[in-house]
Amino acid sequence: MNLLKNALTQKSKPKWRKELTSGDVFLQDPKPSDLVIAIMGATGAGKSTFINTLLGEQVAPVGHTLRSHTAFVQAYTYNDPQFPKNRIVMVDTPGFDDTSLSDREILRRIGVWLAQSYDARMKMAGVIYLHDISAKRWQGSTARNFEVFERLCGQAAARKVVLVTTMWDQLVSKAVGEKREEELKMQYWKGMIENGSAVHRGSLEQMSAQDTVDFLLAKEATYPLQIQKELGEVNKTLQDTEAVRHLSEALEALLKTREESAPLLREGTGDPKLPQRALENDSKSVSIRTIYRTGTRFNDYESPVWCSQPAGGLGTSILGRSVALSQPQDPQSQHLLLQQRIEGVYNAWNSASPQCRFQHAFYNFVDPTKVAQYQRPQNISNELWEKARRENPDPSCFVPVFATGFDDLRLRVDAQSAQSEKLKQRLTDVKKRLDVLSERHALSNVSRLKRATAQQVQLTQRLLAFTQHLHLLIPAIRSSAIRPEEEQLRGRLEEIEEELRRGRLAGKLNELWALIGAVGATSEKGRNGDGSTDIEGTAGGAGSSYDGATEDAKGFGFHIVEAWEW
Repeated sequence: MNLLKNALTQKSKPKWRKELTSGDVFLQDPKPSDLVIAIMGATGAGKSTFINTLLGEQVAPVGHTLRSHTAFVQAYTYNDPQFPKNRIVMVDTPGFDDTSLSDREILRRIGVWLAQSYDARMKMAGVIYLHDISAKRWQGSTARNFEVFERLCGQAAARKVVLVTTMWDQLVSKAVGEKREEELKMQYWKGMIENGSAVHRGSLEQMSAQDTVDFLLAKEATYPLQIQKELGEVNKTLQDTEAVRHLSEALEALLKTREESAPLLREGTGDPKLPQRALENDSKSVSIRTIYRTGTRFNDYESPVWCSQPAGGLGTSILGRSVALSQPQDPQSQHLLLQQRIEGVYNAWNSASPQCRFQHAFYNFVDPTKVAQYQRPQNISNELWEKARRENPDPSCFVPVFATGFDDLRLRVDAQSAQSEKLKQRLTDVKKRLDVLSERHALSNVSRLKRATAQQVQLTQRLLAFTQHLHLLIPAIRSSAIRPEEEQLRGRLEEIEEELRRGRLAGKLNELWALIGAVGATSEKGRNGDGSTDIEGTAGGAGSSYDGATEDAKGFGFHIVEAWEW
């Protein structure tokens, strides 16, 4: 049963969630009423500056060096008075052609954020793509990344895309910018424009940014992006999405072109090994930036990649693209560099070092009144602490606890195992108590229930028997009138009752018994030889009285017999 349950859970789990890493940050309180506007474009196009200009404050960090600054997807929310029922979510994304991230990793971070917002039913209000108009050429990497962007959005959502040109203030002549803008419209952006995308000019004024956002919000219909439908509805893996597949095909074509150009380089330089070394260096660079070809995520994004320097002291690829940092030739510098790298590897594995790479935040349940007492440990950086606080599932009762290294992880596992055993013991105790209660119930209540059931059956049978005779009695009583003799008998019974109440009949009975007693006494005297005259006289008087009493008694007895027979 557990295996089946796990299989069903894994089957229903979206495949894109396998791409999640501990560094991914999402909106903490997503709402179905949220309107999402994603800001995309190449590194240095002004995505963070656009958000700061729109919100009127410095909320998104802006890079001022050659190194890209935005590494993760960041969301910034605000409320627009024109849409009181919605919250506007501006999403700052890492730029394409990032200096420290591969194109595949950039797509992964953008894709999982969009998929998460799609699962949370947040509405996609549109996408703003920024392009630096001061760039002199539409390079091959720029064209490739824009093609990836097209497939990321999809044809249906193209009408919710605004292509914005920026950095107009960096141009020497406005006419040059207008010429480049026209070329973008007629050639590179033509497909997106034909599918409904709009083109705007951006500036550092808040009104310009607000107009672009209002243009998207004015379109009431919302369309999910192609990558959202592929990851959320079709349940594809990130590897199978159109955007990543196109990126893979483009880079494979680039490698194939460089392999075909190797013989020409060999003939032009006269060094048969030089093209091979250059191709190997370029292949290493491309494989590092497109590690998705092996199905593995590359996590060490910011570590420099050292490789052998080609002959001639070149610090860049022979094929024209920088691929790696050149290794110092000075032995002392090489020794120092090697020592630093060894120390870096040691610190990455050392659980006592702040640079330990094996750090993970768990969460302990504590008394809600004592949550404020837990502060950042000294061996944990403020960045990790703030990240753990942002990802806290319930800050009211959970506090982050960090496990550094495998020893801490083992202690954590042991503690959880001990807690699990305690919970199992409590479940066993509860089961025993339930068994005792069930047995007590069976002994005390089941017998009483059986007796009550038997009594109910008896009463039901008696009720049924009574019901069988009731239909014979009720109609006869209700349909027949009182007969005259019944009415006469009732009157006589009432008279007898009245006489009994008054005591007249009782007096007659007493008088009768007295006469009977006198007759008996007279009879005794006659048998003893007394005069017969008195006896006869007395007997005659008593006889007349006896006859009268007898008549009354007969009448009374007659009425009693009649009443009894009725």
